[in-house]
Amino acid sequence: MTRALLALSAALPLLLQAPALAQGGPYRVDDAAILATGGVKLDAAWGISFRRPRETEVSLTPAATFRFLPRAEISLGIARSAEAAASGREWATRLSPRVKIELVPLAEDSPFGLALATGLSWRTAPGANRLETLEAIGILSVRPAEALTLNLNLGAERDREARRTAPRWGLGAAWEVVGGTALVAASSGSDRGRAALQGGVRQSLGEGLPTLDLVLGRNLSDRRGSWLVLGLT
Repeated sequence: MTRALLALSAALPLLLQAPALAQGGPYRVDDAAILATGGVKLDAAWGISFRRPRETEVSLTPAATFRFLPRAEISLGIARSAEAAASGREWATRLSPRVKIELVPLAEDSPFGLALATGLSWRTAPGANRLETLEAIGILSVRPAEALTLNLNLGAERDREARRTAPRWGLGAAWEVVGGTALVAASSGSDRGRAALQGGVRQSLGEGLPTLDLVLGRNLSDRRGSWLVLGLT
């Protein structure tokens, strides 16, 4: 028991600490950074749409790096959502395992970083259990200034139901306006439909404590509409 408590106390700072300039979290654009070797974290998010019937989503995404794979961050997204359907709302669950491989480290003194991410999404809903999508994304992060990080995501997504492969893109920026407070914006999409737009404030709650995201979004589901999203990392 004592050893377990000591291990937990050693892991908590790694679990709760997240830099203000990181993207990811509730944003659909990612940066090239990965966790330090042996690090763990947990992203949590809750979102609700303003358009009726209201859509909601709650998600948890644990992630970790391991000593035998020091340049790979492995995560598992678990999302439960109420989606708009012909009958009103339909509850669905998604499992999204993902691996992000660091190609060029994004360090504090580095002007850029490069990573490759690949993953899939499995959807479970009443009367339907299926592999939904497969994706592979290249991630480039650039730091033109100490307080600013720009992120570019380019790749492809395979829609198993539609039997088509589509290009995917994303642009994001994080600007630390004061210590621990950052403004974050992102736009992402494919060759179909309108781009998803997100913008908000990221606030660090203190050293060794989580960061809090307050995000407004547009076109985050198949239905056009606005969203409010709260995230905790």
